[in-house]
Amino acid sequence: MDDVLLVGGGFQAGLCALAVLHARPDARLTIIEAGSRLGGNHTWSFHGSDVPPEATDWMAPLLQFTWSGYDVFFPDHTRTLRGDYASLTGEHLHSVVAERVSVAPQGRLLLNRRVKGVDARGATLEDGRRLEAHLVIDCRGPTAAPLTLGWQGGWQKFVGIEVELSSPHGLTRPILMDARVEQRDGFRFLYVLPLSPSRLLVEDTAFSDDKHIDVSALRAGAEAYCQQHGWLIEETLRVEQGCLPMPVTPVAVSRGPALAGGYAGGWFHPGTGYSTPIALRLACFVGSREPMEVVGDALTALSREIEHQQRYALLLNELLFLKCPPDLRWDIFSRFYRQQEDLISRYYALQSDRTDRIRALFGRPPKGVSVVGALGPVLRYVRERHTGRR
Repeated sequence: MDDVLLVGGGFQAGLCALAVLHARPDARLTIIEAGSRLGGNHTWSFHGSDVPPEATDWMAPLLQFTWSGYDVFFPDHTRTLRGDYASLTGEHLHSVVAERVSVAPQGRLLLNRRVKGVDARGATLEDGRRLEAHLVIDCRGPTAAPLTLGWQGGWQKFVGIEVELSSPHGLTRPILMDARVEQRDGFRFLYVLPLSPSRLLVEDTAFSDDKHIDVSALRAGAEAYCQQHGWLIEETLRVEQGCLPMPVTPVAVSRGPALAGGYAGGWFHPGTGYSTPIALRLACFVGSREPMEVVGDALTALSREIEHQQRYALLLNELLFLKCPPDLRWDIFSRFYRQQEDLISRYYALQSDRTDRIRALFGRPPKGVSVVGALGPVLRYVRERHTGRR
């Protein structure tokens, strides 16, 4: 029997594996992945302030690309923020985690293995083989996110192209949001990562009311953005796409006994699409305890704290998707990026404090959001916090 069994080879599973093996190098740990390698065709990004001190050492090998500062552009203002920013690809995740598991005395990586069922004691493969462990974490991705029939909200959908250019692009830091583009299908912006002097990842992104992805249109938008900036594409190296839930209604964070991680278990930031800060909290928690002690009162307390912080992000999603016209949603983010940098960092890390929330919620509403329209959700949020309701 394994100590830890991780089902699915995405980012959450990789973080948990690194945390466990850092704390207990001789742990009996197995990762099961349906594909030929971990990570899939994905890029993960995060702010330096998202990484807790206890994860710094074992997270270091995952920092494939790092930058100091990033830019945001809106129709009414631009800003450079000073915080550190980092990214990694699925290929890099595989390289780091597979190597770490391979040198662990009792680590196993099972690729090309499809799972038929997962429970609190183990997983059953499609070939009938049964694997059991003291701790089982289901990390099979956003398609398994707990969206109920009463679910409301929007979607973050994107298509990104990783391109090699014919000449240097001149960027020294990422562009997290360039909203100086035609606003269609909700709040639309371009996201740009400079991966080398002549290589970029360019994503056309929309915070949309529906989850239909027009891959051709979004890819064309990313290519047009390159053309507008004089970046001549010599070769398209990779194309990725995604559609992430941005709920208005609460999402229950998994607390076992059948423990789900990542999006499947509600361990994500509802208001940004960034899963790293929340996935890291679960990974650090798992790494800090013996496998048989993970599921229990302490995990329940952590889950409730995440849900408590998520409630603020759900309120902002409600104002964005239900109270604001799609073509004016950019103003909500423009206003947000005028706030103090430490407030912005805490929001991305899902650690906003009471002062942060007061600053963000009170004052003149964003364009397109009426005082009457915003008042109901805000008062309900304040009342729920006051009464202790989740």
